[in-house]
Amino acid sequence: MPDPGQVYYLPPEFREGPGKGDRPHRVLSLCAPGAETSTFAYGSTRATDAVNGAAHVRVDPFGTRYGGAGLSRPTYFYPSRLLTFAIEDLPEPSGRIIHELPAIRQQLVQALGMGQGVTREASYRGANRRGRIAEYTPAISEDLGATHCLVVTDGRYSRTALQQTTIPILNAMQYGATAGDVLVENTSSWQGRFSLRVHPILLAVPLITSVHERDSLARYTRTIVSEDTMCQVEAALMLHFGL
Repeated sequence: MPDPGQVYYLPPEFREGPGKGDRPHRVLSLCAPGAETSTFAYGSTRATDAVNGAAHVRVDPFGTRYGGAGLSRPTYFYPSRLLTFAIEDLPEPSGRIIHELPAIRQQLVQALGMGQGVTREASYRGANRRGRIAEYTPAISEDLGATHCLVVTDGRYSRTALQQTTIPILNAMQYGATAGDVLVENTSSWQGRFSLRVHPILLAVPLITSVHERDSLARYTRTIVSEDTMCQVEAALMLHFGL
């Protein structure tokens, strides 16, 4: 199991967009020890997401107090861009970040919008999306095994329409609940008709992942989860990341 702060270089083709398959995918482990899946923050030498308001921490390999970070250039780590996948797919870590890890985890709390509740806004361009149910595009749906998801992005950043952090929604009759999942027996307290029309459902918190809104989300539905459901999700996120 990866320890928090370990840095990995994934194969160039791993979930990369068009034109980006020629460079490694740099990620930083954020999961609590003992978790069944690995969740990572994306790392980039570019400040593009940071300029657009994404939660981030810049790690300078030449200025860090610990020289074994496995970085050759200053790198922005984005807890606002999370990836989750099986542990057995990982290569050996290239290094570990220690000094900057508390700041990164603090930014993770911000990126997840902890304590912000759910949006009270209608669905329009530039709206707060936190707590709204969205539909994945077919390609992402096939990759994640879910057609719909819950958006848990920080409310302010969710307005920028760049990256949205999502929790896949699964049919509990088809998938058994695992540690960290939030089981929802009834969605009658949610705002708007739930488009899947199946009960019960699983909010698969351990499969949390960030997706590019334009390329990976087909649409936002009218459904917004209840405050109680979001509180349960936040408690599960706290356990998942050991916050």
